[in-house]
Amino acid sequence: MPVLSPIAHWGPFKLDALGIITTLGAESVRNAVGRMVFSPLAEYLPIMAPQVIADNSIATPIPGFRLYNISDGIFATHLAAWFTRWLLAQELNWSTTAFTLTIADPATERPIHQEPLRKHLRFLRVPDGHIAALQTYLNYLPERQTAASVALHVLLAILPILLGDWYGVAASLALTSTVITRVAILSSMRTAIHTQTRAAQTDNSNQATARLFVILPNGRAATIVTTRGIADNCLLAEPWAQNKQQEQEQQHTALRTINSAAFCILVVSLGMACLVMQLVIVTVMLLGTAMLVSRIGCDETRVAGRLRFDRAPELESDKDTRTWAYVRLDLSEDEERTMLAWGLFPPLSKVSWWNRYRHFENRATMTDMGIRDHRDLDADESLYRAIPGLSRARAGPIEATVWLVRPQRRELLGNVYE
Repeated sequence: MPVLSPIAHWGPFKLDALGIITTLGAESVRNAVGRMVFSPLAEYLPIMAPQVIADNSIATPIPGFRLYNISDGIFATHLAAWFTRWLLAQELNWSTTAFTLTIADPATERPIHQEPLRKHLRFLRVPDGHIAALQTYLNYLPERQTAASVALHVLLAILPILLGDWYGVAASLALTSTVITRVAILSSMRTAIHTQTRAAQTDNSNQATARLFVILPNGRAATIVTTRGIADNCLLAEPWAQNKQQEQEQQHTALRTINSAAFCILVVSLGMACLVMQLVIVTVMLLGTAMLVSRIGCDETRVAGRLRFDRAPELESDKDTRTWAYVRLDLSEDEERTMLAWGLFPPLSKVSWWNRYRHFENRATMTDMGIRDHRDLDADESLYRAIPGLSRARAGPIEATVWLVRPQRRELLGNVYE
């Protein structure tokens, strides 16, 4: 007789475990898994909505994105699926968030990123001393995380045996199978991204700088500075779709088939299992999902271990406008014409906007040169000569003057400044 068989008959209420594990947090899980960021705490844990791996929806791009490659004059609406989900997961300003995207050395990867954890703990008013102690412990966690996850899955398999619940045994084994196949599928996808980054890194013809302006479906925007090779190979193409050979395609299909079969066994057996096993499995899946979706321990600057996003310093809150975002792009005349053709810039007849844009642009130039107001100019006559097109007649407080740092743009702007 099983040791815990009396507990197996405990059932003061009924639980719709099937509905919970298939519908709760499905979209959040899809976006969290699909952004291809390693989760050191939830990578090997069961999560809700395991069907998002079986139906391959994590590899489906999210529509509504618009990418403008300003350096090459390319406009695209189809972005890599992982890139669309990664952008949606970031806390972006409305217009002026900027990133530098490079290829990093895998040896420099930080498995535990502390900032999301600090944010959650401070929200819960945990003392700073306790936070520091927990972070010290987490620094050693990656070495033990795999062993801890294996121990958890073993316990999930042993518990229903002690309860005498054979449907629970089937549910636990099926749950472990969904985790194993999920890890294998994500590993193959990240490997495909590695292949694309190597191709972008070795192609010397694609090392030129590319400035990208991306508008999200929610209206927010981000600037990304990278190389042409990374932009073309990694951001505008699906790495796992391009790099799959026939053998890899068959392997990927087989893994998804196993995952689908395991999911079917899970949903059938979990509904027949005792209430105790249902509660245990649902609780474990909820904890894994919470750590995955809240991104605790995740380093959002690293995608697939190779792509590194470095966030630029933020501008003041009053500068979080499209105009300042365009100023940070440091556009040339040809690029401004392209922005006009794309409809990102208003027509030339919108004199007030163009005056404001030139004003902000020249304020940024003055700031870079250490000039705060007209008194700096009066103190050093050489500054007049250092700024083409600037004369003492135009000098005045930056807040009240439209400066013409680039007078050669009159040909483009017509009579805007006349």
